Amino acid sequence: MDTTPKKGPETLTAILSFSTSGANELIAAVSGKRIKVYAFYLVPASAVSVTFKSATTALSAVVPLTGPWSGDLGAEPLYQTAAGEAFNCTLSSGVAVVGELRYVVS
Repeated sequence: MDTTPKKGPETLTAILSFSTSGANELIAAVSGKRIKVYAFYLVPASAVSVTFKSATTALSAVVPLTGPWSGDLGAEPLYQTAAGEAFNCTLSSGVAVVGELRYVVS
């Protein structure tokens, strides 16, 4: 029996800084691959509503932010794009948002 540990997809980190009202590409699409977001935090400069999306399809509700927001479910992804689609965040207005995402592409 082979007991060699199997290596899974590498966990990647994206440092975020965006402020465009409307769609913002946070992680570029990878042909034939899904983006799985396992953890994130966002810090808005002022009140703004955000929606995470797989390209143009909503993955989250519209979330009003008035301060820092984070999520981490451990071993399960919080959000997952369709294969070949970018992971985007839509802002309700042009407010500066910074943060970080931890994700895999598989």
